[in-house]
Amino acid sequence: MPQGSLGEKPVAMVAQDPKLTKTIVGWVKGAAKRAPVFIKITPQVADIGEIGQAVKEGGADGITASNTIPSLMGINLDTFEPYPTVDGKSSYSGLSGVAIKPITLRVIAELAKNVGIPISGTGGATTWQDVVEFMLVGAGNVQFCTAVMRNGYRIIDDLKDGLTNYLEDKGMSSPSELIGRTLPKLTVHDELSREYKVVAEVNRKTCVKDDLCYITCRDAGHEAIELDEERLPVVDEEKCVGCGLCVAICPVWDCVKLKKVEKKEKK
Repeated sequence: MPQGSLGEKPVAMVAQDPKLTKTIVGWVKGAAKRAPVFIKITPQVADIGEIGQAVKEGGADGITASNTIPSLMGINLDTFEPYPTVDGKSSYSGLSGVAIKPITLRVIAELAKNVGIPISGTGGATTWQDVVEFMLVGAGNVQFCTAVMRNGYRIIDDLKDGLTNYLEDKGMSSPSELIGRTLPKLTVHDELSREYKVVAEVNRKTCVKDDLCYITCRDAGHEAIELDEERLPVVDEEKCVGCGLCVAICPVWDCVKLKKVEKKEKK
């Protein structure tokens, strides 16, 4: 976030203050007259719903959710200068692209559940599948920047074709039918079922024997995977807690999955 100021308060502090947010939105909306106003907000706040409500009360027509994350992009180990270097020095940069997609999904969902104002989703979308995800948690449309910078405007045809085919497969006539459909399935952690149990399952036919699932489970998981005499992974379902580390680390698509099992009662 740029370090400007409004009166005696830095911009970063204004973004955290619902009263100031409402006031500023009112100024912008008043100056815009008949032009629609969507306020782009940062995810770097304690309560995104509170800020979203302030934007709504300020008179905005919608919210653009969300924005880049202030980050330090790296350091040159020979010169000790941070990247990107400008005459030997640097500053914090805005991290965007696929890295911030999970943050954007959360921000959109929180605004959709708690504010009730049109949302334009931005930050991390690179594929038509991302478009569907953003809309399922409440976005009415989705913006692209990094993906276009990397692939050019030709990506638009792929996005349109992918979304069109998906809607046809689902029997939907309009993208608007996607908006918010996932929201009823989102809840707080304490309300998640304690009876639901999943465990890892390895497809022995597609396994490439890279040992990655075994190593990550042994060193960072629950030691629930061993290797047999053929160096193929074997899952101990009693030890496995379904954390998904093995699924995330496996380079072969669908080689490792999580399957539902019935919980055994402790004796």
